[in-house]
Amino acid sequence: MSSRSEFVDYINQYEAALSLPDVTVSSLSRYHASKILRNGLAVSGFCALEDFLKRRAQEFWLDVQSNQVDFNNLPLKIQALVTFKLFYVLSNKAQHEYESNDLAGKISFAQTHAEYIASTRAGEGFTISEYAFGFENSNLKENQVSELLKSLQVKSGWEVMTQLTQALGTAAMSLNNAYISAMSLRHKAAHEASSDSPVTDLQNFRRVGAAIAFTYDVILTECTRRIVNGNGHYLQGGFLEVRDFAFYYIVPVESYWKIFLSSSSSRAKARCRSSDEAWDKVSNLPRAQEILTVELDRQHRIVDWRSC
Repeated sequence: MSSRSEFVDYINQYEAALSLPDVTVSSLSRYHASKILRNGLAVSGFCALEDFLKRRAQEFWLDVQSNQVDFNNLPLKIQALVTFKLFYVLSNKAQHEYESNDLAGKISFAQTHAEYIASTRAGEGFTISEYAFGFENSNLKENQVSELLKSLQVKSGWEVMTQLTQALGTAAMSLNNAYISAMSLRHKAAHEASSDSPVTDLQNFRRVGAAIAFTYDVILTECTRRIVNGNGHYLQGGFLEVRDFAFYYIVPVESYWKIFLSSSSSRAKARCRSSDEAWDKVSNLPRAQEILTVELDRQHRIVDWRSC
């Protein structure tokens, strides 16, 4: 199962958990069961988002290396990220993954990933380490996401993600700030036994967590397309801005499900009688095979997204 489908499933199960009566009980008791459940959701939710961001990056590397791309033609920032910038990460990973006296394990680990790095010299047929993004620290920090997107030549990555989300009407706040808030909520829930994660914060994470994941996916999908298609402007160092990204979105309006293109959302591209019909219809629209499609509910929350 892809990182995308797993996260979509998780976020819908997360919403179902939020609606359980025991989760919404208010209590002054220091260790009331409802507080424990809410704290568990705060930790689980952020961990699921972290895992998606890491795994989606790993899928990006796999897409790049499996499409007969010449490593030497990749933007220099990407080349740097998966070669010399990896050494610090790999050293830390070896220290944490193996016992201090397991020198043989550490040597084998180093040799394996050194071979991956060395394989990039050949141009084609290279392998990128699965630790190329997100493993510098125990938690994935917002600046690491920003640095990855910068390496992928996306100007002001968090700002681009926020602007893409605002087009959907799914979030009003900066996604960068939303990510920091969710991380803070997670840390407090994980390290303070008496903490009480507010239901409103958990409900907000349901909305913004999905928005962060989706817009991040939109960016990586477009970067993959440009690399695989040999886009000269991009491969020669051209930065991408919000206008360079597009997606379709399906949203219920009265008794219909309408399809819009994010870059021209003033007029619907199609009108359907059901969600299923809309998904069938969107697959035949221009560029549908290149870009993602997302479905919203009546509260403009993301409930699904896919590539056609």
